[in-house]
Amino acid sequence: MTTIVEQETAASSVPQGANREGLIFEHSKRGRRGYRLPALDVPEKTDLFPTNLMRSEIADEVEVSEVDVIRHFTRLSKLNVSIDAGLYPLGSCTMKHNPRLNEEIARTPGFALSHPLQPDHQVQGNLELLWNLEQTLKSILGM
Repeated sequence: MTTIVEQETAASSVPQGANREGLIFEHSKRGRRGYRLPALDVPEKTDLFPTNLMRSEIADEVEVSEVDVIRHFTRLSKLNVSIDAGLYPLGSCTMKHNPRLNEEIARTPGFALSHPLQPDHQVQGNLELLWNLEQTLKSILGM
């Protein structure tokens, strides 16, 4: 029996209908290299570190071409939920999409630097905008 957290994690990790993109290790082929580093110009590691601190075997590394890496991470990026790529199912009404224009306007210095507890005489422009919005909404709603 799976827990709710496991179910939610499984449901949210790969969008419905999307193919699972395996780990990059699953694309590895022995001997394939994406990039070769230049020869080292530093002392041998045995000259720098005690042998008891070094690995006895080389760790497994991914062996994929540069193109394979690019394609792998491009496919992964397309699995991300993005408001720019389609429906973005948000929760409550307070979390719905805010158009970019509104966000841009809200970041203008006159708004971004004002505080809700400022005295009325310091935020007349904000109050005028809210009053105009109220009148427009009343007109639209027939109030």
